[in-house]
Amino acid sequence: MGIFRRTPRRGPAVQDSLTGQAAAGHPAKDVAAGQVSFADVVADRGSLKAQQQANAAAGPPAGPEENGEPASAGDDSLAGSLLPHSGKDQQKQQQPSAGEAVKGPGSDEKGIFIDEEELLSRSTFPIPPEQLISMAKEVIKAGVHKCGKLAADFKFSAPFIGPLGKQDFANTMQQLNLDEPFPDLAPRVYHVRVDPLNPNRVWFTTRPIGTNSGYMTGKLPYPVRPTNKVVELPPQTSSLSFNEQGEVTDFTMGYVMDRRLGSTGGLGGAFGLLYAIGCPFPYPEGHPWQSSWQQTLFNTGNPVLQASMFMLDRVASFFLPNWLYTAHARNMP
Repeated sequence: MGIFRRTPRRGPAVQDSLTGQAAAGHPAKDVAAGQVSFADVVADRGSLKAQQQANAAAGPPAGPEENGEPASAGDDSLAGSLLPHSGKDQQKQQQPSAGEAVKGPGSDEKGIFIDEEELLSRSTFPIPPEQLISMAKEVIKAGVHKCGKLAADFKFSAPFIGPLGKQDFANTMQQLNLDEPFPDLAPRVYHVRVDPLNPNRVWFTTRPIGTNSGYMTGKLPYPVRPTNKVVELPPQTSSLSFNEQGEVTDFTMGYVMDRRLGSTGGLGGAFGLLYAIGCPFPYPEGHPWQSSWQQTLFNTGNPVLQASMFMLDRVASFFLPNWLYTAHARNMP
């Protein structure tokens, strides 16, 4: 009838475990052989559960010492399992509920806010947060690509670039040479803090500002004359990750937090600086974001049009190759 679903078959090890537990008082082989009915198994499980609840209500059974008998050395394991644990042993035995597991440690009742100090105090990362912040500031002052503290497995990632290894990152920064067109560029770093969920990572916010008073020559076929424009980038989030030896293993930057701010069309990093002075990178990602025609049609709210858009998208994903299907023209030319 389709009302009841078949129970998936379990492996032999799981089946033996379940039959042995479910049919308390019956050998597992009898259950497996069909000599014990399902009703017997259910009844035994019910009586076993009732007995466990009664034992829990009555408390732990009396040990040998409570009956006036000295506890022998052979009773240590039994006493250890019955007596309440204290300190760290008791904390280890406490199992979080399903909700607590989802919210994670250090969360409030609804899982909205986490206790950053509590989480950081539990950290096993050998470098304390205050020292890690100080190290991150020193790296930022020196310039990440020339700080001399990059790990061998260093990686750099930005919204449209990377991951780049140590040498590729250094080459890219040297070719751009943004100090030349923006000699007074000020990163304006603030909100430097350690991630309580990743205690080896330091997050910070930047709002760079600078005047284009020099020639732009990096990666261009010809130098671009200075515009003397004051360029302000939108707020961006960046991060530095460290290993236990104090080396930088990961650097992320250019992730814009509010594209409505600044004078770069919402672009961050070198993309924003070059666009603002009239020499953007020659591909769509080098220009400010613009809604695609698909999104514009979908956002009209017409249910027939929205349904058609879904159908068109699914058909296109089925027939077109992935490289072509994902190449949406979402930016201004």
